[in-house]
Amino acid sequence: MPPVADGLPVLATLALYKPTAGRPTSGEIQMTTTVDESRVEYVAQMSGLAYVRVSSHQTGYVCDGVVVPYPQRPSEAHVFDFVADTWVDPRTLEQRKDAMRALVAQRRWEAETGGITMPNGMRVLTGRADRDNIAALILTAEAAGIAAVDFKAANGWGHLTLEEVREVARAIALHVQACFSAERAHHDAMKDLTEAEIDAYDLATLWPLTHNSIETQ
Repeated sequence: MPPVADGLPVLATLALYKPTAGRPTSGEIQMTTTVDESRVEYVAQMSGLAYVRVSSHQTGYVCDGVVVPYPQRPSEAHVFDFVADTWVDPRTLEQRKDAMRALVAQRRWEAETGGITMPNGMRVLTGRADRDNIAALILTAEAAGIAAVDFKAANGWGHLTLEEVREVARAIALHVQACFSAERAHHDAMKDLTEAEIDAYDLATLWPLTHNSIETQ
């Protein structure tokens, strides 16, 4: 007859975990379940897992027979080492550099298309379609002999001479080139990074300001 308390079956909440080689009292929790006390050993045997008793459906991992929370995970690439009780990055140094180069390319794209602010306060979009539109405007205005145009900036309308539109185009070109120069500088700097240096490398430096980055400072 199963054990009872005040006429009710006695229940046990178990964290079932996969024991770590060389450290069997620690490991990753596979499931937490509540069972009749009389079935504890049977459930553990059928699952093929070790268990610890817990007071509730706790989350984390088993460390020396106790459920504890995981420390903060540094990145999605990190995996947990249940022997050392810490997150480790299993990637090679070159794989980590490849991932960093992808982040740099994303950061360059964000800066490249983030817009600029002209000296007169006019905010200009710098997406590739926006740059194409400005180039087409200059060509068609020149062909039609138009000396000034109504120009829709990100923060309102302006009436610009054709030379002022060319100044906008020049400013955008310089901004875009600065973004690619920053990306290249990061690539060059990352070539010689060692395992000890790579985690401290700052990807946020070197980028030109955009009106998006100015607004969030």
